[in-house]
Amino acid sequence: MPAGHRSVATSGGCVEVVVQGAPGDAVLYFHGGHESATAIPAAAIYRELGHRVVAVSRPGYGSTDVGPLSPAAFAPLVDEVRADLGTERFVAVVGTSFGGPQAVEYAGRFPDRTGGLVLHSAAPSTLPYPDSALQRLGAPFAFHPRVERRTWRAVTGLLRVAPDRGLRTMTAPLSTLPVSSWLPALDAADRQELRDVFTGMRSGSGFLNDVRHAGRRGSAARREAQQRVACPTLVTASRHDGGVSWRHAEDLRATVPGARLVELPAPSHLFWIGPARALLTATVADFLGGLPGGRA
Repeated sequence: MPAGHRSVATSGGCVEVVVQGAPGDAVLYFHGGHESATAIPAAAIYRELGHRVVAVSRPGYGSTDVGPLSPAAFAPLVDEVRADLGTERFVAVVGTSFGGPQAVEYAGRFPDRTGGLVLHSAAPSTLPYPDSALQRLGAPFAFHPRVERRTWRAVTGLLRVAPDRGLRTMTAPLSTLPVSSWLPALDAADRQELRDVFTGMRSGSGFLNDVRHAGRRGSAARREAQQRVACPTLVTASRHDGGVSWRHAEDLRATVPGARLVELPAPSHLFWIGPARALLTATVADFLGGLPGGRA
């Protein structure tokens, strides 16, 4: 387990937390689907910018054991975690992909604890997610709690036996561009990071819980949550993202008051990997630096 890993007892059960980075301004971070708080991904950008990152495993992921809670129901437990850690306020709350709704709920329900909101390739918005009916129907089979370990074991085996083929197979659905047009251009470090991301994924019961709360029936509640946000908000997304439609970013910009949308040239849903990382880092630094009392 990474340094800073702990389990916090809340009124609703245990919540897994990983705290990393230099002491100082804290960022609350919610990973996307198939990722617990122990995952590395884009949270590293915030540590590189000098922030302490408090990553929380959402319901069903890692060792968080609170039942199949919705983002709205989980938000108060996250605030109990904040209090347990002795953190008065987060300079920003960050949600990536399926972690977006959780970030929105926390920011809207605890405005005094939230300096700003950042949503990276986030979904669902008021629109349902996954974007296609095929994806929504297929998820319960490939990522059912009784099956998901075998699914990810197979992915790890493919990446070990045939690294290049494995990357092409795993990244193709995450981009609207032909894999041949961008994957070979990534350097060795980026390609290794892609492998690390996929081999570190686990779904637990979290992914099905995500899908359960991301349907059309919850659209009105998500709209209300998005409209409740009162802090400065940054939304980043790519039109090349095959994992989350650009429409979600437009919806978030339209429904979160005053939200700013920045388009990234990222070639896939894994938006922080590749040449777009420099623009992403600069955009985040500029946003955080512009918050009241914030710094890059």
